[in-house]
Amino acid sequence: MNNLSNRVSSALATIPDEHQSLALDNIHYLSKVKVDYILTVFIFATVKRSDVKAKPVMRRVTASSYNEARQQLIGDYVISFAGKVPFREVNHG
Repeated sequence: MNNLSNRVSSALATIPDEHQSLALDNIHYLSKVKVDYILTVFIFATVKRSDVKAKPVMRRVTASSYNEARQQLIGDYVISFAGKVPFREVNHG
């Protein structure tokens, strides 16, 4: 994200002041679209490793890849992939 900030700053330096607000809005929208496209909600059936009597629990993990999602759970749980859905940010405004 820092790289994006640097590119935004350098791009704004060449844009007249009266148009900078519009440019910022467009850049924010494009970066939001990019993040929404990348993130996915992965669903796993999980069993706690430390509890031999544990029952499976469905857990949802938001990540950019299956491996990233798996790494978030694999230390504490035995996992089984159950599905994935696109991540959608809820707008309450």
